[in-house]
Amino acid sequence: MGGKWIKFAALAIGTMLAGGASAQSEAPAKVGVTLPLSGPLSVNGRNYQNAMVLAEKKIKAEQRRPFEVIVYDDKGVTEEAVSAAKKLFSRDGVDALVSGAISGPALAQKEVSREAGKVHVIITAQHKDITMQGHSHLFRFNTTVEMGSRALLKYVVETIKPRSVWYLGVNDEYGRSVAAVYKESLEKSGIQLLGTEFYNSNDTDFLIYLARGKSAKPDLMLLAAPSDAVAATILKQKKQIGFDAPAAQAAGVLTKTLVDLAGGAAEGIVSVDSWVKTWIRLRTSGSWKTMRRTSVSRPASRRQLHSSRSCFLRRPSKGRLGN
Repeated sequence: MGGKWIKFAALAIGTMLAGGASAQSEAPAKVGVTLPLSGPLSVNGRNYQNAMVLAEKKIKAEQRRPFEVIVYDDKGVTEEAVSAAKKLFSRDGVDALVSGAISGPALAQKEVSREAGKVHVIITAQHKDITMQGHSHLFRFNTTVEMGSRALLKYVVETIKPRSVWYLGVNDEYGRSVAAVYKESLEKSGIQLLGTEFYNSNDTDFLIYLARGKSAKPDLMLLAAPSDAVAATILKQKKQIGFDAPAAQAAGVLTKTLVDLAGGAAEGIVSVDSWVKTWIRLRTSGSWKTMRRTSVSRPASRRQLHSSRSCFLRRPSKGRLGN
């Protein structure tokens, strides 16, 4: 859930409202947003919210269709996310929903948007059934668990070449689906899986799980944390107890935030992420840079095809890129 997803979250609103009629002929559109603004995933939730504030300012400056953004805190909890989505559609009358920081809430919310018949954009959740069992108004930005997990294990098998591994993941749809893909792939490659542990999504103390992993003496620890902040905490506690096996984090979470929070405990961790080809063009005025990002990965199906629109980054007079 790195910087690119923050930009994508901001662009979600612009994508839905682009091409709308002028402000004079259209009533303001309403965009509902649910994010984990409190709880273990709050760092990510606040990043997404900040990006959407920037998107709102940009779109309004371009004089597109006027719109209002209504934000609820879903705490990263499925029940809270479903309740918030229902309120947005029934009480607030939103035209579209942007949500889905993690898979559990996203899977449940898609049924709410299906019933409402409204556009729903999922920002980072990776469970395949979000779109494989989705509806015609549902879109996702991120790759699936299967795509990321197989890419990571390909590197593990061919480059790291461990004889044994141990798995620690969050006990939800995301963590369990990662574990299932790993188990299947590891069996085919002949790598021994010494153990599988699941922690609760609201846990902050992971020492008991890590102690079991340390006693198993694996060559590699496979980690599936849903956010960079949670992964950083696990890595710091892993170092604290002297669990020295290197770690491989599931796709999408190895970010600068993780490295900043984990410090030296992040040394040596490996992961994979979506690869995008980037062109940067500096306009002659020198006041803007245009960054165009286009997905070039091969999607497993049309449903998994994803791309992004152009985004613009202001360049202040001192020559440094702004937000």
